[in-house]
Amino acid sequence: MRKKFLLILMGAMIPASAAGQSGRRGLKPPPPPPPEQLSEPPIESPPGRAPTAPAELTVLPESVLKRQLKALDNGSFSLGDFSGKILVVNLWASWCGPCRREVPEYEKVRKDFAGRGVEFIGLTAEDPRTSFERV
Repeated sequence: MRKKFLLILMGAMIPASAAGQSGRRGLKPPPPPPPEQLSEPPIESPPGRAPTAPAELTVLPESVLKRQLKALDNGSFSLGDFSGKILVVNLWASWCGPCRREVPEYEKVRKDFAGRGVEFIGLTAEDPRTSFERV
């Protein structure tokens, strides 16, 4: 009697489950909205020249520009010291595997851009007193 009951129960559950799942495959997502039409054509930069960044991306707050950062040679500097140059800031840590693997490529790019108005700065949050050798 128990075996018949389990077989009947299983026989009823399989079709019920299939019926509950069947409607999910038939639904199609709505089409994406049409692209926004611009009233004016986009402004293109001259060939060979990169487009300029919006003003809010080109200026850092004074508090950031004036903040003194400690250099590895026990000196200090601020980001404001590099006025008029492009800054490439790399945030890294000595315990970060991907950070350590990118050092050779980072150095290669830094050397390629030497003397071209680009400054490369590596920043870490590690304490220089305890992590100086690793950094």
